[in-house]
Amino acid sequence: MFYRNALLVDITRETKEWVLRLDSTSSGKIWEGMDILIFNSWHWWLHTGRQQPWDLIRYGNLTLKDINRLFAYEKALQTWAKWIDFHVDPTKTKVFFQGVSPDHASEQEIESCMGKTHPLKYLSRPHPAELMNILLFVAMVDTILTIAVIGV
Repeated sequence: MFYRNALLVDITRETKEWVLRLDSTSSGKIWEGMDILIFNSWHWWLHTGRQQPWDLIRYGNLTLKDINRLFAYEKALQTWAKWIDFHVDPTKTKVFFQGVSPDHASEQEIESCMGKTHPLKYLSRPHPAELMNILLFVAMVDTILTIAVIGV
């Protein structure tokens, strides 16, 4: 079964606006009982304008038009990780996660992937969102024994 939720957390329609809810994963019910779960998220947090699927962002009692995307991604990852910890039995379900894909930090790197064998570095160090993924997964290692970080 394929179910697309690129942001890992819920987007709900409230009056006339779509609200990205950083602390809600009620749509995760559809993931329960699956043998394999594959998540791919960071890329989708960078969309703006017409490609952005929400109008407002809510975290707890705070609702804003926009916030720092790295902060929003971190809060969504924490919400997702809590859902995984509570709902996934690692003896029955394999979980795969791709967070930060290799990226082009400058215009000179565009179309220069030919022959590359390693992901590009973000200003000679890992991208901040990549570090966030690694720290989160280290914290989850006791709960989820099978999680692969692909493309990091």
